[in-house]
Amino acid sequence: MSPPRRAGSKCGTATVSHCIFRGNIAGTNSGGAFVSDLNTGAGAPTNPLVLTNCLFVGNRANNGGAIYAEGPTDISNCTIVGNAATLNGGAIQAFRPTTLRNCILWGNTATNGAQLATSSNFVVVTVERCDVAGGQAGVYLTAGSSLSWGAGNLALDPLLSDADGADNDPATLADNDYRLGAFSPCIDAGGNAFVPADALDLDGDGNTGERIPFDLDFAPRFVDDPSVADTGAGTAPIVDIGAYERP
Repeated sequence: MSPPRRAGSKCGTATVSHCIFRGNIAGTNSGGAFVSDLNTGAGAPTNPLVLTNCLFVGNRANNGGAIYAEGPTDISNCTIVGNAATLNGGAIQAFRPTTLRNCILWGNTATNGAQLATSSNFVVVTVERCDVAGGQAGVYLTAGSSLSWGAGNLALDPLLSDADGADNDPATLADNDYRLGAFSPCIDAGGNAFVPADALDLDGDGNTGERIPFDLDFAPRFVDDPSVADTGAGTAPIVDIGAYERP
């Protein structure tokens, strides 16, 4: 049996880990996850919401098809594919500082910012070691906001195993496989330092300082593929980009 999926908070930081947001629809904002503004009011926490090892697929809304980040948000090792917004941010709409690391944003659609859109002044979006459809062109910035485009980002088809499933229809989500295919450029291409600490102790070993040891399937997170050159950052084995580790 796999360890339980857990979401919790610790010392003012909320963490959502190992979750699937699939096929949700919102009439206004956030088809998948709505991040409330955590920085309002005296004494409000300044730590971001942490989303890690999650899959967002087939979610729809007017703004923020998958994620509506009204509060500061750190997103790592997530696969965000096939979401849609009629207006802004097919994958993500960001109102507050948002960081994406080791993530796949692919096949999302919107009028502004197919992959990501900002929606207020002075928002800084940081993207590192991610595979983003269209590269920087997939990000829509409002006046006064900025994009920090870090090292190791890709704009290459992630070559997912079977994103349209056995029926060859991407709209029927249940049979689709969003794991990495054998020749995916995301294999061994992430950054080990961007994998969050296992603060929720998902493996129950009492060590909350280690990097999260599991991918979304609760399979080992750090696996080296000897047939693929390590293009990521860190000491081998290098983490893959996305929610799933190629075994």
